[in-house]
Amino acid sequence: MPIPHNWRIFIGQVYQSATILSIGWGFYIFSDAIGLFFNHMGNRLNLQFNEIVIPFLSKVVKFIVVAITLSMILDQWHYHITGLITGLGIGGLAIAMAAKDTLSNLFGGFMIITDSPFTIGDSIKTPSVEGTVEDINFRSTKIRTADQALVTVPNSTLATQPVTNLSKMEKRLVSFTIKLDMDTSKEKLLSCIKKIRQMLRTNSDVNQESILVYFDQFSSSSLDLLSFNLFQDSRSGKLS
Repeated sequence: MPIPHNWRIFIGQVYQSATILSIGWGFYIFSDAIGLFFNHMGNRLNLQFNEIVIPFLSKVVKFIVVAITLSMILDQWHYHITGLITGLGIGGLAIAMAAKDTLSNLFGGFMIITDSPFTIGDSIKTPSVEGTVEDINFRSTKIRTADQALVTVPNSTLATQPVTNLSKMEKRLVSFTIKLDMDTSKEKLLSCIKKIRQMLRTNSDVNQESILVYFDQFSSSSLDLLSFNLFQDSRSGKLS
């Protein structure tokens, strides 16, 4: 018994849709290899790629693959994509108003990714939080503080706040107070200052032009010495 014409058309559409879906799924899985490709090329060409950009590119490729695959499948079933896009455009304003915060975080994420004020693993300081960046996505940035708390900060907040990247600092100012007994003689006080200066001069991590050690003040129970210096890790150029 011959298959009806309508069934042949339906089976053909199902077959073509399944083929498109399989190819699209293959490209979707293959998009995960973008990170491996860039890392391999970076190792061969001695290049370094930002840890934020590679996941971002992978997500963009996945979105494009899904959009193209769905549009091709809908076209097989004679759905008009133009009309669907027009309908989305009409409701776009209402959606934008309802999701204003989400869109702000999205644009904030784009600004962080493109400007790269910091990357994953950097220590940063803002008016609201200080710690190490563990993850950056389109909505928020996760920061691990010194007390090991994981703080999630909206990207819109980070995009509008001043951010100090502590990992990019070549030198860090360190000051500390040394308290001496009130009965300390002038000779011992001067000797203590001299020995501290000598100790700092033998430390290669201390900027030799910034060594400041001096008597600061008489407190209620001690004589206070103040040390005021710039420290740098001479081995890596990063802060110790």
